[in-house]
Amino acid sequence: PAYRFEGCRVFTNKPPCGPKRGHGTPQPRFALELHLEKIAHDLGLDPAEMKRKNFVKPMTRTVNWLRVTSCGLEECAQKVLHASGYGDRKRLPGHGMGFAISSYLSGAGTAIYWNDMPHSEVQIKVDRGGVTAYCGAMDIGQGSDSVLAAIVAEQLGLQPKDVRLVTADSDTTPIDLGSYSSRVTFMAGNAALEAARKMRAMLVEAVEAAGRKYEDLKFEEACVLAEAKFGTLVSAGSYTPPKIAGPYKGSGVGPSPAYSYSACVVDLDADARTGLVHINKVWIAHDVGRAINPLLVEGQVEGSVYMGLGEALMEEQEFRKGLHKWTSMLEYKSPTFLDVPEMETFIVETDDPEGPYGAKEAGQGPLLPVIPAVNAAVYDALGVWIDETPVTPEKIVEALRRKDKGEPARVGPTRFPDIPYPACIKVEPPPKDLSASPAEI
Repeated sequence: PAYRFEGCRVFTNKPPCGPKRGHGTPQPRFALELHLEKIAHDLGLDPAEMKRKNFVKPMTRTVNWLRVTSCGLEECAQKVLHASGYGDRKRLPGHGMGFAISSYLSGAGTAIYWNDMPHSEVQIKVDRGGVTAYCGAMDIGQGSDSVLAAIVAEQLGLQPKDVRLVTADSDTTPIDLGSYSSRVTFMAGNAALEAARKMRAMLVEAVEAAGRKYEDLKFEEACVLAEAKFGTLVSAGSYTPPKIAGPYKGSGVGPSPAYSYSACVVDLDADARTGLVHINKVWIAHDVGRAINPLLVEGQVEGSVYMGLGEALMEEQEFRKGLHKWTSMLEYKSPTFLDVPEMETFIVETDDPEGPYGAKEAGQGPLLPVIPAVNAAVYDALGVWIDETPVTPEKIVEALRRKDKGEPARVGPTRFPDIPYPACIKVEPPPKDLSASPAEI
């Protein structure tokens, strides 16, 4: 395998932006998926089958040295393609289906501020008042608190409701780098798991020293024996990502300890006269590693679909004479519950060898295939490419007008600025005889 990549950063005088779900990845994923779609159509191939022939495999490295541990992409694709009937669809004017895939990181392998310290730490205190876990991670609505409680409870043989949490308080909790890059379940979860294992080891040692079996005692009884033997019962765990960068400059920024994978099929109707698009149904499958809280995973996946449809069909930053055209949320359109189509969600579990109980991310990755799947479905319905977002009725009508005139049937960017690129960095691909051990891949 081989590929060539050129990229540049463009400085503008537009308002500064901030992170949004999947920040930095929806744009290249959109471009890459549509590029693959066009290659398949030009070669007379089925886009889904062409992509499947190029899927990455578990326990490998990509051509740019990213380490892949678990990978459920093939199963994700099978589920959405089978459930949607994508391969057997009837080709009707104005009706289309689009298929797209994606992957996403479970936390960045390099901290925002480079250092060698752990990325997340957890402390656990056990006394006759119960179990308390301390962590700096912040639950911003994604449900990370429930995940941390579940991990600690599972290791200690309790129910999640038995674990008290103190989180996001920099006065009393150990460090966590923040809720970004889909890192909390993987990194704070691993730290919580290490702390809980240490606590369980103390409890088991105290119980066995008393000639008893841990499984035969109530948790409270084990705590009494352990406190009598060790005094105050506290444990700590931390997580630092492995150093898995490739042998070239810049390779240390992007590697993640694990990657999630998603596949999506969108079914829609597009009106050739008005350009209006109606989404009928979305099938989405996500490889989460292990779903510690399946209901939360399903909510994260479907929330990603909702936001992806907004980016694909409505949301944009428009400027007129240097001023922002949409000055409030009243003008900046995003979907309401009336605009959200039927969704069918599949949770794929692959038990990642490095995630806590096999878990990977679920917060941002499922958004990525939704946007290109919409654009691919529009092409399937009307035979025109909209090579930018959002896909508005005006753009569809304009693309159809160009098609009727014999011009390229597309709307989108027509040029890229001339950039004096430096000499290309040539990187040898990774060796093929890699060990199946995650630590050695």
